Amino acid sequence: MAIFDIESLGATEGPRPMNHYDTERSLSVVAWKPGDEAAFAFRIPYGITGGPTINLSFDEIAPGPDFIYSWDTYISALRPGQAASTVPASVITRQFMTTEQQGLIITRSISDLAPNGRINEMELTTGDILCLRLKLSSSTDGPCPGKLLTLAYRIEMAVDSYPDTPDCAGRVANIIRETRDLFNEETGAFLSDSFILRSINGCMKDLALEDYWIAERSIPISAGREIVDLFEAIPDLRKVLRVRFDGQRRTLTDLQSLDAYLELTSHGRRLGVPSYYLIQNNMMRLWPVPSTDAESGLRVYYSRLPASLGCDESNCDPPVPQAHDTVFILFALRQAFLRDRDSAGADLKFREYSQLYEIEKKRLIDGSEPAHARVRPR
Repeated sequence: MAIFDIESLGATEGPRPMNHYDTERSLSVVAWKPGDEAAFAFRIPYGITGGPTINLSFDEIAPGPDFIYSWDTYISALRPGQAASTVPASVITRQFMTTEQQGLIITRSISDLAPNGRINEMELTTGDILCLRLKLSSSTDGPCPGKLLTLAYRIEMAVDSYPDTPDCAGRVANIIRETRDLFNEETGAFLSDSFILRSINGCMKDLALEDYWIAERSIPISAGREIVDLFEAIPDLRKVLRVRFDGQRRTLTDLQSLDAYLELTSHGRRLGVPSYYLIQNNMMRLWPVPSTDAESGLRVYYSRLPASLGCDESNCDPPVPQAHDTVFILFALRQAFLRDRDSAGADLKFREYSQLYEIEKKRLIDGSEPAHARVRPR
C-alpha cells in the first residue's frame, strides 16, 4: 500500500469545519460540528493502480465513550481532457460508536471507496482525479458530539510491484535507488525511473555549461571557403575554447565581435593561412581565407556535451568518476522538490539541495575529494 497525505480540506456549498489549534496537545486540527462538510481532490500518481483497494483514513481525538455519528463520503472521478461526468457522486456512509476515553487519538478508515477500481462505471487509471466530499452526520441511535476534532487525512492505494527495483542498469540504477531512498520514497509513485533519468541528463547539461568535458578534434578546411559549420564538424560541441592551425604551435586569435571581423575584412578578401576566427550562430569565419585544402586544417579544443544516458547496459554509466555520483543524486533531489513545490516545506528542501548540489559540483570540477555524507530530508 502507498499512503498519500492530504494537505488541506476545501470548502463546499454547505457549512464547513473550522481549523483549530489544540493547545493541550500542540496540534493543528479540524473542528467539525454535525452537518459540516469539506472536500478535497487527489490525482492518481504514476505507478499506482486503482485496484480494489482505495481507502481514506484520518485520525480523531476521541470525544469520549458512547457517542454515535456517521461520516458520509461522496466520491466522483474526473479524467483530464474529458468533460466532467453528470452522474451523481457515489455515497458511502460509515457509522462509528466511540468506546475510547476522551482525548485518545484514534484512527478512522473508510475503505473500499472504488470497488474493483471503478467509480460510477469509470475504470480508474493513472492521472485520474478523485473528488471527495466528507460530511459529519448525527445518528438517531445515540448522541452525536457537539464538536469532533480530526487531523492527518490520507489516501491509501494499491501499488504496482515494479517500482522498488529500477528498470535501468549500471550506475544509473544505483543513482535512482539512492535518490528514492533519500526522498523517503519506497516506490516509484512520485519519482519514476524516467523522471530521475531526465534529472541525470539535466545534470550532465549543467556540468557541460561549466566546461567539465574538454576534447580536441581536427576539422578540414577548403581553399576559398572562409566559413566552417561547427555543428556539422563537431556534433557534440558546447563551446570552442581554442583553435590553432594543425601542425603549428601558434593559436588563432578569437575576434569575439562582428565589428572586429568587419574591420579586419574591410580592405578586401585575402587568401593565406588563417590567423583569426569569429564564431557566430555556430559558424566559424576564418581570416585570411584558406588558400589550400587541408584534411586536418584546424585543431579545435572545445568543451562538449556527452550523449544522454539511457537505461540499457550500453549507456548507463555517467562519464564522471563513480565516487562523484552523488552530484547526480543531489541534482535529482533538487528537481524533485521543485516538482513538489506546492507541498509544505518543499521550498526549503529545494534550497537545501540546491546548495548541496553546488558544493558537490564544485568538488567534481575542482577534482576535490567527493562528499560521502548522506543528507536525508528532515
